[in-house]
Amino acid sequence: MHSTTTLLTAAATLLASTAQARIVGFYAPQNAAPNADVKIEIFTEGYPQTINDVAISFGLTPLESLFMGSLGTYVSTKALGPDFSNVDGNITHIIHIPATFPVGPAVLQASHFSLTGASSTPATEIYYANVTIGAGNQFPYTTSARIPNPM
Repeated sequence: MHSTTTLLTAAATLLASTAQARIVGFYAPQNAAPNADVKIEIFTEGYPQTINDVAISFGLTPLESLFMGSLGTYVSTKALGPDFSNVDGNITHIIHIPATFPVGPAVLQASHFSLTGASSTPATEIYYANVTIGAGNQFPYTTSARIPNPM
């Protein structure tokens, strides 16, 4: 007979080895200076299916010329692939704010491309966060929101 502890340990190991996660947004500093490197934290949550994350691209747009869902000034792409798919926890990525980017309110948008499930169904999600360009203090962080897909 197996002890209860042995069975619970085996069950926990099995669950941990089959855990799945998906990217659901990012954290960005509320303030950043032009010509600065900025740390972005891409965050995940548990998900019942396997996700093959391909890439996430970031763009920055001044608030007065914002078109939601369009990245604006391209700033960076994080290739994800097997090393960053189904990761439980944050994924760190560094973006660079262009030196010529206008000072003032802006929106940082990210387009995330992934393949879901056994049939590798493609999906694109777009997230955005309001930021201010001009101040050098990169704290506190703000949480992105998802832009709903049009039906």
